[in-house]
Amino acid sequence: MAVNTPGGYSGRIGYYDLTKKSVTDLAWNEEEVLPFIGGRGLAALLLYKLLPPGADPLSPDNPLIFAAGPFTGTKVPSSSRWSVAAKSPLTGLTGSGNGGGNFGPSLKWAGLDALVISGKATRPSYLFIDDGAFFLKSAAHLWRKSPEEASLAICSEIGVSAGDPHVGICAIGRAGEEGVGLSIILSKDHSAGRGGLGAVMGSKNLKAVAVRGSRKVEVFDPLALNRRTRGMTDDLMKQNHYASFIKYGSMSALRDRYGVMGGFLTFNGQKGSCPHLDHIDGDAMYPYLWPSESCFGCPMPCTHYFAVEEGDYGPVRGRGVQAATSLAFGAQCGMTDIEAILKAHARTNYYGLDLISAPGVIAFAMESYQRGIIGRDTTEGLDLSWANANDAVLESIELMGQNEGFGRLLNRGVKALSEDWGEKTKSFALHVKGMETTDADPRVWPTWGLMYAVSSRGADHCRALCFAEMGGMPEDVLNRIAGTTEAADPAGIEGKGKVVSYCEDIRALADSLELCKFVTQGQLGYPEYLTDLFHSVTGLKWDAEELRKAGERIVQLERLFNLQEGLTPEDDTLPERFLSEPVLDGPAKGRVVHLAPMLEEYYHARGWDRKTGEPVTERLDALGLRAMTEIRKKS
Repeated sequence: MAVNTPGGYSGRIGYYDLTKKSVTDLAWNEEEVLPFIGGRGLAALLLYKLLPPGADPLSPDNPLIFAAGPFTGTKVPSSSRWSVAAKSPLTGLTGSGNGGGNFGPSLKWAGLDALVISGKATRPSYLFIDDGAFFLKSAAHLWRKSPEEASLAICSEIGVSAGDPHVGICAIGRAGEEGVGLSIILSKDHSAGRGGLGAVMGSKNLKAVAVRGSRKVEVFDPLALNRRTRGMTDDLMKQNHYASFIKYGSMSALRDRYGVMGGFLTFNGQKGSCPHLDHIDGDAMYPYLWPSESCFGCPMPCTHYFAVEEGDYGPVRGRGVQAATSLAFGAQCGMTDIEAILKAHARTNYYGLDLISAPGVIAFAMESYQRGIIGRDTTEGLDLSWANANDAVLESIELMGQNEGFGRLLNRGVKALSEDWGEKTKSFALHVKGMETTDADPRVWPTWGLMYAVSSRGADHCRALCFAEMGGMPEDVLNRIAGTTEAADPAGIEGKGKVVSYCEDIRALADSLELCKFVTQGQLGYPEYLTDLFHSVTGLKWDAEELRKAGERIVQLERLFNLQEGLTPEDDTLPERFLSEPVLDGPAKGRVVHLAPMLEEYYHARGWDRKTGEPVTERLDALGLRAMTEIRKKS
């Protein structure tokens, strides 16, 4: 532990310039770092300070930032997380993500709280950090390889086994190398960086970052932390979702949540029910799953390997399937064969494509094809009919991953394609701020519509992950946060803006401490639950409100960044389908999203001016952010 650094921190922010092949350290200022805690907060702070306003996301000036939190690499359950940030080439706004596996702990064990990578290498390279020492190595032989293939080769080169728990590797696939705005970064199939951060990495000629560390993360009170760790593990095992996550991951939600409520975006949101649910749900997938495994230090093994050994879509193997796999490929794209869906998941990861945006773009193209807006002249002969979904989606993934033919067109994303294909596509172009929506229908759960509309990185569910309307928030919590239980009623309006604002704060807190949202989605994510853990690790006596305010500070800083990159209040909206086209079937038949009153309440809760979208001075002062507004203006 560095001198005068609280427990849980290494006290080092490494800065590697690929152009100069040089490493320096950025100042680690307690007064500057601690208000943003670490992880996502520290990455947001560094991006805000280091990126010149208006910089091209694919230029050497765009820093790629990896960051860990004070809990990362300690005994705190589910604290193996890490964050990554850069300006997004897909949206032109904040680009960030949060991943699992061993990369975060390895970063901390190598003595780093954060790693900033700038410039551009002269040739394909990977960065190897060995206990804090930096080495830039050739990756010419790794170019065009999948993230998994590249990672295995790097392990062999640095002399470690592929399963070494002290080594973490982040890598990109061919999509990132090709500069595709739908590309992401993977660490052992744990993906992060929606919005094209894989392309940012590729633009720097950087195939991978490998980290090996052997240092211990010092904590303030090890004995107290041991007690709290045991208590948190016991509490986690009592959570309603614990057993189902071990069996299926999040796949149980398909039937228990989406099936019951009719919340699918089937055929790009044309139906709320899924007629082929029996063929794509957790029970259909279960025979293909291997025993689950967990990330470092997590007592909930929710990640599964899978294998399709034969048949039309085998042999294929992969890992990391969750509900989004079947929601996106099975419902939104209309795929009906679970083996084809598993292959689609594996091939998407192989190329380093976003498992939400890639199927979102394909589904948009399929509906455009259905309506006769595009034809085989546009698709270069590919039959994009829903009846051919299994094969059409798989072929599209191959073309997108290789950035060739019709795939190169799809890689532009829904927003750009809709602008090219004309006004008739605008109503069903499912994106916000240029990022494709997650595959849950906000007409069924309006808080999710508000989440999509205001998320700092575009249409996204992880920024708030609000389960109020899904029964995941007790009445006493709702009353404390929103002053009403109406916020949990899908047909209600009052309280939803306050609840989404609060949930954004506590998810930003989890992303900055670096705790998994699968674990902290309920009681274990409330600041009141985390104060003792935070004190045991850091020695800082912050109460629940101070922790929540840290989360809010991060959300507000990301807003300031986006405003200075051109965001306006008009961008805080939803696709027309959600606002004006009623759900056609299922339990939510007839519903639309009434966004305006929720947005009004949200802006008020956030302290944002309704005309400019900017945080008011009083709120900035309360969070100690007033001075931050001048930093980039002077850049």
